[in-house]
Amino acid sequence: MRIICQSDSNSDGLIRFRTQLYVSHQRFRVTSHEEAVKRCIPLQSSSLKLPCYPRRVRSQAEDEGRARTYMVIGQVFFASAERFSNAFDYKEVIDKVRIDVSRAHFWDITAVSALDKVVLKFRREGTEVEVIGLNEASATLVDKFAVHDKDGADDLLLGH
Repeated sequence: MRIICQSDSNSDGLIRFRTQLYVSHQRFRVTSHEEAVKRCIPLQSSSLKLPCYPRRVRSQAEDEGRARTYMVIGQVFFASAERFSNAFDYKEVIDKVRIDVSRAHFWDITAVSALDKVVLKFRREGTEVEVIGLNEASATLVDKFAVHDKDGADDLLLGH
């Protein structure tokens, strides 16, 4: 089955939908506007996919394997926060982790919470963590909502 949705506007500015349904080799035309909307809107909205950002989290070992830099590239927001958190290796025995977010953007408090989770997990493993490269908008969110950079953040380590 294949559905083709087309829309056009006439002189009065109204959008009219023409929908054709192809089932096997038979062709059906949907005539009413309501029926066309019922068939087109779900089809068009299903083609809109939330991007699975951040696109990449690359890592590079430094100082003979005693440190690691993670480079985050892309957007971090509510739909990608879990993927962001899962991109790090918390069990690797290293002294220092640098998280470079100069090519990333944090959009909401869920993203900031994910950054908190990453930093606190590394600290729980005894690793020193440095976050570098926050853009101005992301830095504003982190300053306002993050806990990893506040006094008493180490107390959160004992709570989990």
